Amino acid sequence: MMKRCFHILLLLLLLSGTALQAAVRINEFLFYSGLANDEDHEFIELYNDGPGAVELLGWSLESSIAAPITNNSSYVLAAGDYVVIYPGNPANPVSNSVSLGLDSEYLDNHGGSILLRDDQGIPQDYVAYGSYVASPPAPLSFPTPILLDYWQAGDSLAFIGLDPDDPCQWINRRASNISPGGQNTRQPDPGIPYGTIAPTSYSACETITVPIVISYDLQETPLYKTRVDFELPAGFLFVEAPGAVFNDGTRTISWNIGVLPGHFDVYAVIKPDCSVNSGISPVRRSPSALRAASIKTPSTRSLPPTTPRPSAYSSRSWKSMSASSTAVLAPL
Repeated sequence: MMKRCFHILLLLLLLSGTALQAAVRINEFLFYSGLANDEDHEFIELYNDGPGAVELLGWSLESSIAAPITNNSSYVLAAGDYVVIYPGNPANPVSNSVSLGLDSEYLDNHGGSILLRDDQGIPQDYVAYGSYVASPPAPLSFPTPILLDYWQAGDSLAFIGLDPDDPCQWINRRASNISPGGQNTRQPDPGIPYGTIAPTSYSACETITVPIVISYDLQETPLYKTRVDFELPAGFLFVEAPGAVFNDGTRTISWNIGVLPGHFDVYAVIKPDCSVNSGISPVRRSPSALRAASIKTPSTRSLPPTTPRPSAYSSRSWKSMSASSTAVLAPL
């Protein structure tokens, strides 16, 4: 589901490029713990998503409130690996980390930016968050700061999506979901159980109300850009669906929900096609007779029809899920 914008300039110790092209980027950071000696709890995690190892000697981080810091020691970051930079002296640092020993906060508590440069001083990555105005140096892009709508002290901000330069693909992570030195955790999938889909009697033209319940445990962050699609099964006609748009060509009823902060209910009213069933008992449609239901946000992956059971794309608020029936949650 998608998202936020944060910005703190922080010149971090990172790896230099090797013969193979590599891409080191900021992947997660914690800028305010709410605890004493906050600098010992702050961290910036870097990730190498390139094909080759990168030597971090000479790489630097710039914070919007502190002087740049440069890595003066050799540190080779292998492809697919993470390294965590602690500005202060953490009590229990992760094994793949570097502690800088600073005695004051490095990241702004309300809004700032972090800039990563390589050993030639060339900007490699940038993020902005909170109240700070994003201003990435060329050729980098980060249009707006990561929003802190659902953030609270002690949360980290983590990239979970497809484009790290999109502030809406960054979300806050909390407690055990904070993962310095490892892969970022994603949000749980929503579920979409269906009510009983069957007429109380068997008149061919009787209307049937189909309740659709999107069940979502909010945790830290809502889903964004959420749409629910309900595809009519063969032999049924559309009657009404409050708040939805019906596409006769695709026989799809769509609700553009937008932000999904928790549980959400919709319903559709359908009826058997009299011209098909001509007054005789229609096919008795149950939830399993419908095709597929899924929730999708900016990424899309549906499961085959089965009992209502979600499955999501591995991304903080960008996920898809599907269940048996004909409802589909799709990206706007």
